[in-house]
Amino acid sequence: VFLDRTWARHRDAILEACTTSRSPSKRRLLFLAQIAVELAAYAGELDTSLVLLERAVDLDLFDRHWIDRCPLLDAVRATPEGQRLQQRVRVRAESILDALYGELEERHSMAATILTP
Repeated sequence: VFLDRTWARHRDAILEACTTSRSPSKRRLLFLAQIAVELAAYAGELDTSLVLLERAVDLDLFDRHWIDRCPLLDAVRATPEGQRLQQRVRVRAESILDALYGELEERHSMAATILTP
């Protein structure tokens, strides 16, 4: 779809796969949703991207780097809804890091120690 620019031809099948799939693998459903968000954004369908992003967030998306940095999501992040979804992912990602490595200030201190030559 990216290479052939065939979003219009495959749009309905992609949306159906992302919204109605009953796969037992939540990770697979989340991955499909992320790819579909990028495809819709690439095609310029902002509203569709937001719907699919909400699906991904509802599937427990925690990929802060992706939601903060993916260039295809620039327009999505610029909307109030996109910012709300981005904040949900940030909170989830921070809670995971906190559970793994402790308080935020301690993590920054550890990172500074590790990264200082």
